[in-house]
Amino acid sequence: MIVVKVRTMFNLTYTILFMIVQSACGTQFFNKLSKISSTCSISPQLLPVLHNVMPDNAKNLAFQLSSIGLHSCTISLRHPTAIQALDIFIQHSNDMVVGASTVVSESQIREVKKCGAKFVSTMFPCYELIKTSHNSDISILCGVVTKSDTESALEWGAQGLKFYPANQVSPEQFKIIKNGVGTKINNISCYIAGGISNDQYDTYLQAGIDGFAIGIDCNTINSSTVADLIKQKHDLLYKVLNT
Repeated sequence: MIVVKVRTMFNLTYTILFMIVQSACGTQFFNKLSKISSTCSISPQLLPVLHNVMPDNAKNLAFQLSSIGLHSCTISLRHPTAIQALDIFIQHSNDMVVGASTVVSESQIREVKKCGAKFVSTMFPCYELIKTSHNSDISILCGVVTKSDTESALEWGAQGLKFYPANQVSPEQFKIIKNGVGTKINNISCYIAGGISNDQYDTYLQAGIDGFAIGIDCNTINSSTVADLIKQKHDLLYKVLNT
Protein backbone atom coordinates (compact mmCIF):
# COMPACT_ATOMS: atom_id res chain seq x y z
CA MET A 1 0.00 0.00 0.00
CA ILE A 2 2.88 2.34 0.78
CA VAL A 3 4.45 1.73 -2.63
CA VAL A 4 1.19 2.57 -4.37
CA LYS A 5 1.07 5.81 -2.43
CA VAL A 6 4.59 6.69 -3.50
CA ARG A 7 3.85 5.92 -7.14
CA THR A 8 0.70 8.04 -7.02
CA MET A 9 2.68 10.89 -5.51
CA PHE A 10 5.18 10.74 -8.36
CA ASN A 11 2.48 10.77 -11.01
CA LEU A 12 1.34 14.01 -9.42
CA THR A 13 4.93 15.19 -9.12
CA TYR A 14 5.18 15.39 -12.93
CA THR A 15 2.78 18.34 -12.72
CA ILE A 16 4.87 20.19 -10.11
CA LEU A 17 8.41 18.83 -10.44
CA PHE A 18 11.07 21.26 -11.53
CA MET A 19 9.14 24.24 -10.20
CA ILE A 20 12.59 25.78 -9.97
CA VAL A 21 12.52 26.53 -13.69
CA GLN A 22 8.87 27.39 -14.19
CA SER A 23 9.32 31.13 -13.82
CA ALA A 24 12.32 31.17 -16.17
CA CYS A 25 10.89 28.92 -18.86
CA GLY A 26 7.21 29.79 -18.85
CA THR A 27 4.05 27.77 -19.30
CA GLN A 28 5.16 25.98 -22.46
CA PHE A 29 8.02 24.24 -20.65
CA PHE A 30 5.99 23.64 -17.50
CA ASN A 31 3.22 21.84 -19.38
CA LYS A 32 5.83 19.72 -21.14
CA LEU A 33 6.59 17.88 -17.91
CA SER A 34 3.27 16.05 -17.88
CA LYS A 35 3.98 14.65 -21.35
CA ILE A 36 7.31 12.98 -20.51
CA SER A 37 7.31 9.24 -21.22
CA SER A 38 9.43 7.17 -18.85
CA THR A 39 10.01 4.63 -21.62
CA CYS A 40 11.86 7.07 -23.88
CA SER A 41 13.08 9.98 -21.73
CA ILE A 42 15.20 10.47 -18.67
CA SER A 43 12.73 12.26 -16.42
CA PRO A 44 13.40 15.39 -14.31
CA GLN A 45 13.31 13.14 -11.24
CA LEU A 46 16.93 12.35 -12.12
CA LEU A 47 19.21 15.39 -12.28
CA PRO A 48 22.77 14.60 -13.42
CA VAL A 49 25.37 17.02 -12.07
CA LEU A 50 28.17 16.98 -14.63
CA HIS A 51 31.63 17.77 -13.28
CA ASN A 52 34.75 18.66 -15.30
CA VAL A 53 33.00 19.17 -18.64
CA MET A 54 35.66 20.51 -21.01
CA PRO A 55 34.98 22.87 -23.93
CA ASP A 56 36.46 20.43 -26.45
CA ASN A 57 34.10 17.66 -25.29
CA ALA A 58 30.97 19.67 -24.52
CA LYS A 59 29.42 19.35 -27.99
CA ASN A 60 29.74 15.56 -28.12
CA LEU A 61 28.52 15.20 -24.55
CA ALA A 62 25.43 17.28 -25.35
CA PHE A 63 24.76 15.09 -28.38
CA GLN A 64 25.12 11.86 -26.38
CA LEU A 65 22.83 13.02 -23.58
CA SER A 66 20.24 14.40 -25.99
CA SER A 67 20.21 11.05 -27.77
CA ILE A 68 19.01 9.24 -24.62
CA GLY A 69 16.26 11.78 -24.03
CA LEU A 70 17.77 13.45 -20.99
CA HIS A 71 15.35 16.04 -19.67
CA SER A 72 17.64 18.16 -17.52
CA CYS A 73 21.16 18.42 -16.07
CA THR A 74 23.59 20.87 -14.57
CA ILE A 75 27.16 21.73 -15.50
CA SER A 76 29.36 22.32 -12.46
CA LEU A 77 31.38 25.54 -12.54
CA ARG A 78 34.27 24.16 -10.47
CA HIS A 79 36.55 23.95 -13.53
CA PRO A 80 38.13 27.21 -14.82
CA THR A 81 36.72 26.72 -18.34
CA ALA A 82 33.29 25.54 -17.17
CA ILE A 83 31.31 28.55 -18.40
CA GLN A 84 32.81 28.19 -21.88
CA ALA A 85 31.89 24.48 -21.80
CA LEU A 86 28.39 25.34 -20.58
CA ASP A 87 27.89 27.75 -23.47
CA ILE A 88 28.90 25.11 -26.03
CA PHE A 89 26.86 22.39 -24.32
CA ILE A 90 23.69 24.50 -24.33
CA GLN A 91 24.11 25.37 -28.01
CA HIS A 92 23.97 21.64 -28.87
CA SER A 93 21.56 20.34 -26.25
CA ASN A 94 18.30 20.68 -28.22
CA ASP A 95 15.38 21.03 -25.78
CA MET A 96 17.29 19.91 -22.70
CA VAL A 97 16.85 22.07 -19.58
CA VAL A 98 20.42 22.95 -18.63
CA GLY A 99 21.51 24.63 -15.43
CA ALA A 100 24.78 25.70 -13.83
CA SER A 101 25.78 24.26 -10.46
CA THR A 102 28.38 25.21 -7.84
CA VAL A 103 27.53 28.86 -8.47
CA VAL A 104 29.25 31.07 -5.90
CA SER A 105 28.98 34.64 -7.21
CA GLU A 106 26.47 37.10 -8.61
CA SER A 107 28.60 37.60 -11.73
CA GLN A 108 28.46 33.86 -12.47
CA ILE A 109 24.67 33.98 -12.35
CA ARG A 110 24.63 36.76 -14.94
CA GLU A 111 27.19 34.97 -17.13
CA VAL A 112 25.36 31.63 -17.23
CA LYS A 113 22.08 33.43 -17.89
CA LYS A 114 23.68 34.89 -21.04
CA CYS A 115 24.73 31.38 -22.05
CA GLY A 116 21.11 30.24 -21.89
CA ALA A 117 21.11 28.37 -18.56
CA LYS A 118 17.58 27.92 -17.20
CA PHE A 119 18.52 27.67 -13.53
CA VAL A 120 21.45 27.84 -11.14
CA SER A 121 22.36 25.66 -8.19
CA THR A 122 24.29 26.81 -5.12
CA MET A 123 26.15 24.87 -2.43
CA PHE A 124 24.39 26.73 0.39
CA PRO A 125 21.60 29.29 0.85
CA CYS A 126 22.80 32.83 0.18
CA TYR A 127 20.52 35.86 0.20
CA GLU A 128 22.61 37.80 -2.34
CA LEU A 129 22.67 34.92 -4.83
CA ILE A 130 18.95 34.30 -4.50
CA LYS A 131 18.21 38.00 -4.96
CA THR A 132 20.46 38.18 -8.02
CA SER A 133 18.80 35.11 -9.54
CA HIS A 134 15.39 36.75 -9.13
CA ASN A 135 16.63 40.00 -10.65
CA SER A 136 18.19 38.06 -13.54
CA ASP A 137 15.00 36.08 -14.16
CA ILE A 138 16.72 32.73 -13.63
CA SER A 139 15.57 30.16 -11.10
CA ILE A 140 17.67 28.88 -8.22
CA LEU A 141 18.16 25.54 -6.49
CA CYS A 142 19.82 26.01 -3.09
CA GLY A 143 21.97 23.48 -1.30
CA VAL A 144 20.83 22.84 2.27
CA VAL A 145 21.62 20.36 5.01
CA THR A 146 19.90 21.56 8.20
CA LYS A 147 16.48 22.85 9.23
CA SER A 148 18.02 26.30 9.66
CA ASP A 149 19.45 26.21 6.11
CA THR A 150 16.09 25.15 4.75
CA GLU A 151 14.19 27.90 6.57
CA SER A 152 16.60 30.55 5.29
CA ALA A 153 16.41 29.32 1.69
CA LEU A 154 12.62 29.27 1.78
CA GLU A 155 12.38 32.69 3.43
CA TRP A 156 14.70 34.25 0.83
CA GLY A 157 12.81 32.80 -2.12
CA ALA A 158 14.66 29.67 -3.28
CA GLN A 159 12.64 27.87 -5.94
CA GLY A 160 14.11 24.44 -5.23
CA LEU A 161 16.18 22.70 -2.55
CA LYS A 162 19.06 20.25 -2.85
CA PHE A 163 19.69 18.34 0.36
CA TYR A 164 23.28 17.17 0.59
CA PRO A 165 25.40 15.34 1.39
CA ALA A 166 23.07 12.39 1.71
CA ASN A 167 25.06 10.92 4.59
CA GLN A 168 24.04 13.95 6.65
CA VAL A 169 20.40 13.99 5.52
CA SER A 170 18.92 10.53 5.93
CA PRO A 171 15.33 9.86 4.82
CA GLU A 172 14.21 10.17 8.44
CA GLN A 173 16.11 13.46 8.90
CA PHE A 174 14.57 14.82 5.71
CA LYS A 175 11.08 14.02 7.01
CA ILE A 176 11.85 15.80 10.28
CA ILE A 177 13.09 18.90 8.42
CA LYS A 178 10.16 18.90 6.00
CA ASN A 179 7.61 18.58 8.79
CA GLY A 180 9.29 21.32 10.77
CA VAL A 181 9.55 24.16 8.26
CA GLY A 182 5.92 24.78 7.32
CA THR A 183 3.91 24.30 4.16
CA LYS A 184 6.01 26.43 1.80
CA ILE A 185 8.35 23.49 1.16
CA ASN A 186 5.42 21.54 -0.33
CA ASN A 187 5.30 23.91 -3.31
CA ILE A 188 8.87 23.42 -4.52
CA SER A 189 11.06 20.54 -5.69
CA CYS A 190 13.36 18.82 -3.20
CA TYR A 191 16.37 16.81 -4.40
CA ILE A 192 18.78 14.63 -2.47
CA ALA A 193 22.42 14.58 -3.56
CA GLY A 194 25.84 13.31 -2.68
CA GLY A 195 26.59 9.63 -2.22
CA ILE A 196 23.18 8.04 -2.77
CA SER A 197 23.33 4.26 -3.00
CA ASN A 198 21.01 2.31 -5.28
CA ASP A 199 19.14 0.75 -2.38
CA GLN A 200 18.23 4.17 -0.94
CA TYR A 201 15.95 5.32 -3.74
CA ASP A 202 12.82 3.77 -2.28
CA THR A 203 13.33 5.05 1.27
CA TYR A 204 13.98 8.60 0.08
CA LEU A 205 10.91 8.48 -2.16
CA GLN A 206 8.76 7.35 0.75
CA ALA A 207 10.21 10.17 2.85
CA GLY A 208 8.97 12.70 0.28
CA ILE A 209 12.05 13.48 -1.81
CA ASP A 210 11.08 14.56 -5.34
CA GLY A 211 14.27 13.71 -7.20
CA PHE A 212 17.91 12.67 -7.14
CA ALA A 213 20.93 14.78 -8.13
CA ILE A 214 23.66 12.40 -9.30
CA GLY A 215 27.24 13.64 -9.68
CA ILE A 216 29.35 12.35 -12.59
CA ASP A 217 32.98 13.21 -13.36
CA CYS A 218 33.02 13.65 -17.13
CA ASN A 219 36.80 13.98 -17.31
CA THR A 220 37.47 10.37 -16.34
CA ILE A 221 35.06 8.62 -18.74
CA ASN A 222 33.94 9.24 -22.33
CA SER A 223 30.62 10.81 -23.28
CA SER A 224 28.89 7.58 -24.29
CA THR A 225 29.78 6.05 -20.91
CA VAL A 226 28.31 9.10 -19.15
CA ALA A 227 25.10 8.56 -21.12
CA ASP A 228 25.09 4.86 -20.22
CA LEU A 229 25.51 5.62 -16.51
CA ILE A 230 22.62 8.08 -16.55
CA LYS A 231 20.41 5.61 -18.38
CA GLN A 232 21.25 2.90 -15.82
CA LYS A 233 20.37 5.22 -12.93
CA HIS A 234 17.10 6.17 -14.61
CA ASP A 235 16.16 2.55 -15.31
CA LEU A 236 16.76 1.70 -11.65
CA LEU A 237 14.64 4.64 -10.47
CA TYR A 238 11.88 3.76 -12.93
CA LYS A 239 11.91 0.18 -11.67
CA VAL A 240 11.57 1.36 -8.05
CA LEU A 241 8.66 3.62 -8.98
CA ASN A 242 6.85 0.80 -10.73
CA THR A 243 7.45 -2.07 -8.30
